[in-house]
Amino acid sequence: MTNTAKHAHASTVHVEAYTIRDAGGDLLRVRVRDDGRGGADVTGGFGLLGLKDRAEALGGRLMVLSAPGTGTTVHAELPLSRAHAVPG
Repeated sequence: MTNTAKHAHASTVHVEAYTIRDAGGDLLRVRVRDDGRGGADVTGGFGLLGLKDRAEALGGRLMVLSAPGTGTTVHAELPLSRAHAVPG
C-alpha cells in the first residue's frame, strides 16, 4: 500500500486475502492490485525486494506483475502452519 501511494499514482487499490488448505497445511493468500502506472521492479530498491525476502524466509513466496502502463499486482502466499515452514 505504501508503494502504491508513493509511486504508482493509482486511483484504485484492491486487496484480497483468504486462507486455503492444501496437502501441506494452511496458506494465507494475499493479492494487492492497483490501476497505477505499473513498471514496479522487485530488483530495483528495497521495498518489494524486502517483502519478497520476508515471504521466502517464512517459506512462502511473493510474485509481482507490473508491466508499464498496466498497474501492479502483488501476489503473496504465506504458510500458516509449520508443515510449510522452511526448516531451520
